[in-house]
Amino acid sequence: VLPSYSNAKASSSFGQGLYKGTAGKEHVFTIQPNDVFGNVRGWPRSTIADDRRHLDQFYATAELVGNENPGLFVPVSITYDDDSTTYKASYKPRASGSYQLNVTLREEGKTESSHIFGSPFFIQTQPGATFAQQSFADGGFGNCLPWISSPCSGLYHGMAGETSTFTIHAYDFNRNRRVSG
Repeated sequence: VLPSYSNAKASSSFGQGLYKGTAGKEHVFTIQPNDVFGNVRGWPRSTIADDRRHLDQFYATAELVGNENPGLFVPVSITYDDDSTTYKASYKPRASGSYQLNVTLREEGKTESSHIFGSPFFIQTQPGATFAQQSFADGGFGNCLPWISSPCSGLYHGMAGETSTFTIHAYDFNRNRRVSG
């Protein structure tokens, strides 16, 4: 007995890419197609007449929300993995921030797509590692020689035994602001 057609509410997804990730790195997750009864929908290796399971149409969109660039969409790739009989999905956001990931299935006989179980997902994408070529330092206060009366930048001036200050603005490779590191 074969499973029935895939059902959006019975299908699920798992993987770290549904919850968190790092800007500039792949966010990966897996989609498990199930029928309305919860039966796994991986089709067999041998061809069966009228087996339409390979026609599942899963879609996903990742949208940056609540950031300075809301409405930024990141393409999501979905491919069937014959070995695990699941769908592998990945996307690579370059901007850090909060993303909404919608994973949907166009069910057999329907024209609209429906969210799978748990969708939409909300992902927090952190900045990548500090990248020196995108980072810079400025300002602050330095100690000039006693005969110089104007203020000195701590970035360029200092004296032994005295404190000088400046600010480092750290960014990752994709120009996402880092708050530490």
